[in-house]
Amino acid sequence: MPSKTVSLTIRLDRRLQTALERWQKETGKSRSELAREALRRQWAIAQFEDVRQRIVPVARLRGFRREVTDDMNAVVEQLRSPAANPLVARAGRRVLENVDW
Repeated sequence: MPSKTVSLTIRLDRRLQTALERWQKETGKSRSELAREALRRQWAIAQFEDVRQRIVPVARLRGFRREVTDDMNAVVEQLRSPAANPLVARAGRRVLENVDW
């Protein structure tokens, strides 16, 4: 049985609309597909940032070097990239949640 979907209407300024149209032509994907991917990516980043904000202070208290937590911050910045893979973000979140801090 197919899952139910909902419609979402958003307003885009001219610059973003032009970028979306270019992206659509480059990828051959529909605007809906691109919007879903962007939302999934942003959601994954938000989840990862939430986990990072909870873990970094604990990691520092437990003696992890600053370089380790700085590396975690760098990962978050990489996930912000338009080329970031949302599957990687979800996997990173699962790994971090399962670490015994």
